[in-house]
Order: sequence, then C-alpha cells, then structure tokens
Amino acid sequence: MSLILTWISFVVLMSFSEELDQSHYLLFSSSMLYFTYLYNKVIPTYMSVKITLLLVNISSLILWYIAFVYNDFLSLKPLSYELFVSLFFTYIYLMIYVFFESSNFKKCSIFKS
Repeated sequence: MSLILTWISFVVLMSFSEELDQSHYLLFSSSMLYFTYLYNKVIPTYMSVKITLLLVNISSLILWYIAFVYNDFLSLKPLSYELFVSLFFTYIYLMIYVFFESSNFKKCSIFKS
C-alpha cells in the first residue's frame, strides 16, 4: 500500500512541476524505479499470474486505443477497420484464454533474485 501511495505522490508532484525538462524527468523516473526495485528487494511483492495479466492488459489496451484512433495518421498504409478489429478481438480472446488457464500456475515474484 505504501508503494502505491509513493507512486501516486510521485505522479502528482511531477504534474505540478512547471520547469521539468526531459533530463530531470528521466532522472526522477529512474530514481523512482530504483526505489521500487530496492523496496521489492526488502519486502518482496508476490502477485498471481492473473493480476500480472490484468496489469499488463491495462497498458496494452491504451496502446490498442491509440493505434485504433490514429491508424490513418500514424501509418503510411493504414489497416482496414475490419482487419484491425479482428486483430483486436483475437488479442482479447488470447488474453481471456490465458487468464482463465493460468489458475494452474504458481504465484510468481516480481524481480526474482
């Protein structure tokens, strides 16, 4: 819980910083990543495969949305709507299949040592 509050405060502080340039943002982000790594070394975080899949799918769904909305703009030869939607549904089907079949896996630790 404290790690979540730390990340939320980090994001809020970064949003209020008016004169934040790329080098400082990279420095602060890497220091936060290093802090998370050290925190996980002291108190290991165990997550099930299902929770890991859900967390990965949040970011991938955002990328799917960006690719869908900016399909015509981002690519020289854009995909047709039907092909894009069929790829998306195939991806969703595979993720649902892996999600429900992952009950046989053991819990895995993030940053195993």
